[in-house]
Parts: sequence; C-alpha cells; structure tokens
Amino acid sequence: MTTEDESPRSSRSGDSPCTVWAIGDVFDIEVARPWEFNTTFPLRSIALPYLTAGIPLILIKILSPFLLLWFNWNLKTSYVLLITPRLVTCMLSFVSDYCLYRICKVYGQNYRTRLITFATSYVVLVYGTRTFSNTIEMTFTSLLLYFVADCMAHSDQV
Repeated sequence: MTTEDESPRSSRSGDSPCTVWAIGDVFDIEVARPWEFNTTFPLRSIALPYLTAGIPLILIKILSPFLLLWFNWNLKTSYVLLITPRLVTCMLSFVSDYCLYRICKVYGQNYRTRLITFATSYVVLVYGTRTFSNTIEMTFTSLLLYFVADCMAHSDQV
C-alpha cells in the first residue's frame, strides 16, 4: 500500500501510474489513482492506458483460471502483471519500426541507417519503451504516416 502523497510503484519500476491503476481496476485491487484520472474532474481519458494495459490484463484475468486448471500455470503473479503491459508496449514500438521500414522501402531509401537513427533517438528511448500513453500515440502517428506515404507513392499526387 502507498500513502496519499506517493504514487504506487511509478518511481521505482518505471511504469506509468496508469498501468498500476489499470491492474487495480481489472483485478479489483485498491490502488491510488493519479490526479489526472480522478472521477470528479478527469483531465485525461482512460482509453489509451486501457488499450496498452487494460486489454492484456483482462485477457490474463480470463485465461488464468483455465491455464491454472489445465497446465498448472498461474498467470496472476506480480511478474506477469508487471511484464505484460511492457511486452505490449514493446510490440507497439515494433509497429513504429515496421512503419518506418515500409516507408523507406516504398521510397527506395536506405532503411538501416534510418532505423538505427530512429531506435537511438531520445523520443523513442524515453516514450517508446515505457508504458505511457505516448507510446500508442506514437504508434498511431507512425501508422498514419505510413498510410499517407504509401498513398502518395501510389497516386503520385500530394
């Protein structure tokens, strides 16, 4: 448990407080909700954190009894609950990498140097590797850029 003035696990593990309260919402655990997401005057939407953390945790909650019964695998461990949102974030980061690769292939550019530059940039290292809502925003922007670049290359119009 945490006190009122400290955020649960966010400073120690590098996880967003959104991930912690998504775990609390899905598994009915009492956690301290960040001030941006309070129920009276919310400043941010819970939609993006639920896409990156909530949906995989709901799948764990649904699959856990079956895997425990059939294979004796307990998915409701602290390690699995910590790693699952991070793996989803990693896959979202790979989507951004793939979009950059496809854009380079469409325009016949050298994708290796651009992927190395992208992977070592400050924005990707900070926001693309944490369970912040910025990761899914970066992924959506990458997908949008890919679709626009692909349409422009095939239509030869701006």
